[in-house]
Amino acid sequence: MPDIVAFQSEMRAHGVDREMTVYGRAVHSFTDLSAGSDSKTGAAYNEKADLRSFQAFAELLNELFPKR
Repeated sequence: MPDIVAFQSEMRAHGVDREMTVYGRAVHSFTDLSAGSDSKTGAAYNEKADLRSFQAFAELLNELFPKR
């Protein structure tokens, strides 16, 4: 967590518009179906996090490129 706090502090200090989302129980490669399901390996697919992150990405695209 110290790295995250330091990163957030640095972004805040530079006035960077950002949003950070942490998906509980998700590890690296959580959107990759071929990553397997054993999170103890450090890389595993997580369906709930995958769906939530895709929704967040779609919302970001809609914000950046609103429909006219």
